[in-house]
Amino acid sequence: RSEPANGADLRVAPRVIRLTFSEPPQLAFTQIELIGPDSQRVALSELRVATPDSTAVVVAEVVGPLTAGRYRIGWQITSADGHPVRGTVTFRIAVDAAGLAVSPMDSAASAALPPVVLDTTPPPDSLAEADTAFGVDSWPYAVIRLLTFAAILVVVGAVIFSLIVVPATQHRVPDLGADFVVDARHRAARAGLTASGLLAVLVVARLIAQSYAVRGALPNGQFLSAVSGTPWGWGLMLAAVSVVALIVALARSARAVWPLAAIGILGLALATALSGHAVASRAWTVPAVISDTVHVLSAGGWLGALLFVVIAGVPATARLHSSSARPAAPSLLARRSWM
Repeated sequence: RSEPANGADLRVAPRVIRLTFSEPPQLAFTQIELIGPDSQRVALSELRVATPDSTAVVVAEVVGPLTAGRYRIGWQITSADGHPVRGTVTFRIAVDAAGLAVSPMDSAASAALPPVVLDTTPPPDSLAEADTAFGVDSWPYAVIRLLTFAAILVVVGAVIFSLIVVPATQHRVPDLGADFVVDARHRAARAGLTASGLLAVLVVARLIAQSYAVRGALPNGQFLSAVSGTPWGWGLMLAAVSVVALIVALARSARAVWPLAAIGILGLALATALSGHAVASRAWTVPAVISDTVHVLSAGGWLGALLFVVIAGVPATARLHSSSARPAAPSLLARRSWM
C-alpha cells in the first residue's frame, strides 16, 4: 500500500510518503524518490521505518516545496536474495489544494501561476531508468550467474569424483592399483583448481554486479558494510571463504587435501542457497535452504562427476596398458550411475 494512494487526486499537499510492503525491506538498500510535474526530484528526508514494530512500513517526509500537478513516487527495495524490486506510484495534487508552495487562493500569486505541466519524463539516473541499467535482468549479470553455476558444478564434480567414484572403482577393479587413483585424482584436482580460480574472479564480479544492480555504481565501504548484514551478503562471504579453502586444498594436485575440498564444496552449495530464491522464502526458510544446498551438491555430483569420468577417469585407465584397463571404464560409469 502507499500513502498517497496510487491514482489519488489530492486536495491537501502531502507532507509524508508512506509505503507498506508485504515483508520488511532491507532499509540500507531501500530508495524512494518523488518526481514533480517539472520532472525534477522533490527533496525527501532520510528513510525510516514507521515504528520498531512496523518494519515493513517505510516513511519519508517531503522536505521540498510542492506545486499543483502530477507526481510520481519511484521506489526500490531488495529482497532477501538481493534482487532489486522496483515500482511506481502516481498521484495528482489539485490546483486549489492546501499546503502548496504558492497558494492559488492568493489572487496576486494566482495570476503568476504557470500552467500545470504534466511531464512524466523521469530525470537522469532515476529509479525508473534503472531497469535498463546493469541489473539482475541484464545479460552481463545473467552471464556471471551462468558461469558461476557452471564452475560450481565442475568443482563439486571434481571432489565427488575423487572421494567417491575413484575409490569405488578401485574397489571393484582391484588390479587398477594406486597409480590409477593418483592419476585420476591428479587430473580432477587440476580441473577443479582451474574452476576454483574462475570462481574467485566470479565472486568479485558478482559483488560488483550486485552493487550496480542495487545502486548503479561500484561497491564502496558503505555498500560493503550494508551487505555484510544481509543473507545474500553472508552467501557471498561464505562463497569467498569456500573458494579459498578449495584453492588451498587443490593447489598441490598430486597431494590434494580432499577432506578440506569436501568442506569447500559444502560451503559453496550453502552459499548458493543463501544468495538465491530459497532464502527469500517467506515460510520454511531453513528447509528451503537445506533443500537447495542438497540440490546443488546433487547436481554437481551427478553432472560434474560424469564430466570427470570422461576427462579424468577414462584417460587415467588408458595409461595403465594392462588387462585391467578394459573393465575400468564400465566400472567408472557403474560407480557414478548409482548417485
